[in-house]
Amino acid sequence: MRSSHGTYFPDDSVRICLPVGTGTGGPPVNNESQPARRSRRGAAASTASETVAAPTPPSTQAVEMEVLQQLLMAMNSVREGDFSVQLPAHWEGMSGKLADAFNDIVNQNKRLANDLARVAQRVGGEGRTRQRMPSANRQGQWSDMESSINGLIRDMARPIETMTEAMAAVAKGDLSRTVPLDSDGRPLQGEFLRAANIVNRMLEQMSEFSSEVTRVALEVGTAGRLGGQAKVKGVSGVWKDLTDSVNQMASNLTA
Repeated sequence: MRSSHGTYFPDDSVRICLPVGTGTGGPPVNNESQPARRSRRGAAASTASETVAAPTPPSTQAVEMEVLQQLLMAMNSVREGDFSVQLPAHWEGMSGKLADAFNDIVNQNKRLANDLARVAQRVGGEGRTRQRMPSANRQGQWSDMESSINGLIRDMARPIETMTEAMAAVAKGDLSRTVPLDSDGRPLQGEFLRAANIVNRMLEQMSEFSSEVTRVALEVGTAGRLGGQAKVKGVSGVWKDLTDSVNQMASNLTA
């Protein structure tokens, strides 16, 4: 049998030859030109490249590491006495709770430091011994520290106040006052005890001298008993000079 192209085939093997790319069984015909294909491939490659370069959100581990680094830096600042440092307030979750707790601790330290500086200036610098640490609703050890500081100021101020009261009484002619050797039921110790004993000894000498001068004056001037002499034990310095002067005056009166 002759084909349409002039080729003969045996009767039992007749086949129909179709052009390549046509018919129902062949691949689809691609009529796109090469420049168009190159342009399309370039656009696809560019799109793929942009997709790969897009930023990805940080991992949980990276976020935790950043939190720990900021916390470490803040703790080092506090260790060096910088109470102005604060952790970010926008942290959320467990990191936010950690930041809130840390900031509260720093603020407590800052308030305590400010209160200490204020009361130290008023008590030590201005002599206002009745000043105390203000109550700031502190709890636990914070409250104990506040009470300890106020107790320290009170214990230091009380002996000074009693000495001042005794000296004020002397200025008014009352030589019977003495400085107590205890404060709020507790015996004085150290320099407080030493200062109280010195003041009491001074008051005792003044009282003895005053009593002796009064006795000699009464004996000589009122009772007419000449030759009276003042006797004050353990006096020295100006006290001894005053005693000698009184005795000399009494001797001159009887000469």
